[in-house]
Amino acid sequence: MGKFDIGSFAASLNETVSKLDTNAEPQLQYIDIDLLDAHKANFYDVSNLDTLADSIAMEGLDQPLVVTPGDGGRFTVISGHRRRAAIRKLVEEDGREDLRRVPCLVRVYQSRALAELQLIMANSTARVLTSAEVMHQAQRMEELLYQLKEEGYSFPGRMRAQVAEACQVSESKLARLKVINARLCSEYMELFNQDKLPEQVAYGLAKLPQDFQRRIFGATKGYPVASVVEQLTTAYKNGARWEPSLTCPDGKACTRGDVFLRHDCENWHDMCLGEKCCLECSRAKADYYVCDRMCSKAKAVRKEKRDDARAMALSREEKVQAERRKEAQEIAARLVKAADLSGAAGNCKVELGRYGRSWSVKDLRKFAAGDFGDTQLNGWEFGQDAVERFAKAAETLGCSVDYIMGLTDEIRSKTETAPAPEWLPLKWLIGELRPHKILNAVCVFGYSEKSAIKDVAEWDGEKWINSALGEPWDIPCLRWFPIPEDEDQEEV
Repeated sequence: MGKFDIGSFAASLNETVSKLDTNAEPQLQYIDIDLLDAHKANFYDVSNLDTLADSIAMEGLDQPLVVTPGDGGRFTVISGHRRRAAIRKLVEEDGREDLRRVPCLVRVYQSRALAELQLIMANSTARVLTSAEVMHQAQRMEELLYQLKEEGYSFPGRMRAQVAEACQVSESKLARLKVINARLCSEYMELFNQDKLPEQVAYGLAKLPQDFQRRIFGATKGYPVASVVEQLTTAYKNGARWEPSLTCPDGKACTRGDVFLRHDCENWHDMCLGEKCCLECSRAKADYYVCDRMCSKAKAVRKEKRDDARAMALSREEKVQAERRKEAQEIAARLVKAADLSGAAGNCKVELGRYGRSWSVKDLRKFAAGDFGDTQLNGWEFGQDAVERFAKAAETLGCSVDYIMGLTDEIRSKTETAPAPEWLPLKWLIGELRPHKILNAVCVFGYSEKSAIKDVAEWDGEKWINSALGEPWDIPCLRWFPIPEDEDQEEV
């Protein structure tokens, strides 16, 4: 047999093989799709054909298949398995009978090994291969090269170097793939073949015993990341087996080994290795980043402690709220008295607390009566955290800061000069035209200042009454001036 030039193998294998293994030039024939069989040794993916099928449906087949004669008038595909599958899909599912006869180059091979080698090289350069495909390709190529050696072909140099060159990968990658192929358990190998398991993770797992790989697979329902596999491998080498020898408080042996394993796959930075009881683990008792793999007994203890702590916190908060509401009620009561004296309306806002917090006189009346509803107090809403916060409230209600603070019962300081009477509504009574209580006043009635009428009237709590006629005014009151009551007059 001739000498096979492996040095230029990767670049010129197709041409070299065609010269070595055929007796004649390949013939172009149109062959019925039903007579084309896939090569039994084809391990390349033939799924996800929609894009390829659409291209063939619109433009036809731009490259013929390479086939070799088989038994009974049939042909075996050497190159073009995806094209064959796409055409079969179009014929069977879409009724494209015009594509049934497929253009094929019929090539006769003297060696089955060379025919399969041609298949591998045709697929290796056609598209980007997955790590699993490269692994299977390298394994089969090595087997074929040894077979060709037996048939008389010679290959200089180390076989691994020749296979790596042919597969266009590094020798180190080839070594990793050989470890994966030889040692990875079937569960993970299935994921790897589907390109659902990263090569780095597969290589790390393959260095662990297969029974332990299966435990990881069952515990995680998938696979851990590469860094976790590295941590697991180190722990395993140091003797960790995640088979706890712990005894529960009820005297039964702990059987949660795989749960511990799953915990450590998810929390590689805080592994317990199945050597620490959940009742003793700090992460089972922590307020944050709590372990979600703790046993039911630890969960029950944790719940009991949290319930007790919550009850204590609620009790403390109730006491604090009671104290704050008592203080707020006293302040609100004093503010209401000042509001009544000034004639402030119910929607008048009294600014007290931090961040400009204010309350309406209506709200203050409720608080003064002890009705706080769902209002939760933080201790600053009524200006308790700083005396200067009472200043705006005192200005609004016309009272002294000392009165609001409870240092005096005099709403206004005796030393201060009584404010000069003003026409109402005042500026702080925005949008409010009605007095707060029954009183007599000098009023200005009308629809404008030009047609206004000034007269004495009585506010009965709902409307203005003409004092002379005893009848309600039927025109709006623009402003009013309260007539001071005689403080020395005895009540009738």
